[in-house]
Amino acid sequence: MKVSSPLVRMTVLFVLPFAILFAVLIPALRPDYGKADFISYWSTAHLLVTRGNPYDSQAIQTLQMQVYPEHYTDNDYIVVSWNPPWLMLTLAPVALLAFEDAVPAWIFFNICIFGLAVFLLWKMLYGPEYHPGYIVALAAGFLFFETLLTISMGQISSLVLIGLVLGVWCLRSNHDALAGAAFLLTTIKPQLTYLVWPLLLVWLIRQRRWRFFLGLSVAIGASVVMISILYPGWLLAYWKLMNSFPYSTVSTATLGCLIDGLTGIKIFRMAGILTLPLFVPLLRLLDKKDDWTAFNLALLVSVPLSPYGFSFDHVVLLPAIVQMAIWLLKREIPPVQSHVFVICLLATYILRYLQRDPTIMTYLFVWQPFALCFIYLIIRKYRGLYGLQQQTA
Repeated sequence: MKVSSPLVRMTVLFVLPFAILFAVLIPALRPDYGKADFISYWSTAHLLVTRGNPYDSQAIQTLQMQVYPEHYTDNDYIVVSWNPPWLMLTLAPVALLAFEDAVPAWIFFNICIFGLAVFLLWKMLYGPEYHPGYIVALAAGFLFFETLLTISMGQISSLVLIGLVLGVWCLRSNHDALAGAAFLLTTIKPQLTYLVWPLLLVWLIRQRRWRFFLGLSVAIGASVVMISILYPGWLLAYWKLMNSFPYSTVSTATLGCLIDGLTGIKIFRMAGILTLPLFVPLLRLLDKKDDWTAFNLALLVSVPLSPYGFSFDHVVLLPAIVQMAIWLLKREIPPVQSHVFVICLLATYILRYLQRDPTIMTYLFVWQPFALCFIYLIIRKYRGLYGLQQQTA
């Protein structure tokens, strides 16, 4: 890949000003920008890198009240990170910084992560050449409400996204060991990839891609060793924390939570089991080397059926949005239908922006992945029919 290629230049010209604007100028006008959720990840990682107990609630509260007292003006609770411990190692570079410096640094990195994700998706799904429509793909990625929400809250769902994108990129490049290490990032929020992982593992075993498991094992092993050196008692502390995980009481953007909120019936929080019949058809797509279609369908269906997940977690659906944009840009859909699909996609963006009121119950955002899934399936159907017509013409 040439550094001077038009694709790289356009990515830098688009992403860099965006990153500077959001990391420097906006926080100067809005002092709370990028802090809401980042405080939990920073405080946990900071305790670890300073060799403290990253799961000590009292230590977390003391640290958070010290560096972000404004949070406790209107709230009387600490913000806790429930994620697997290797997340702390991933965030170690920014955790070494003071909180006020770490916030703009993470905003900057977060934006670069999204830019890299769109760049790699374009190269995998469109090709290495530049096309003016690449601007559309970048805009679709950065104007997606959940992208902006992730950045503004200091969320880490972007790491799941880039882990997935880098993992598939490495698998396609036959760098299986690196793919295993990259896919470890997708486990920091396992509720988002609970269908992707079984699909991936079965496919890898059938294809005898053993180096993936080597890379994954090395990444896990290295993480465990480093965490154990920094805080030997991490495993017991993490176990105690997870035993108090309140997933069944928190309002999240899932179908189960919606039904629970409206009826009080909690059993539908386990609706993810309904994805089981999709396993074989999705595995066939992987066998046909249609990896992104398989993973995108898996995510579009499984994310809203997850037992736990917020609207900003919908950023893992960005590959599906980019793939749809590329299908439309490559004119693989009849012109009339293409215009309809563009309007439908724009409508989902606009409707989500209209729901930006923070007082709206979180479970009312569950419509978004279902709407995107419906549009994705219809576009894919028309794409197949149009392709057959072109072949027979």
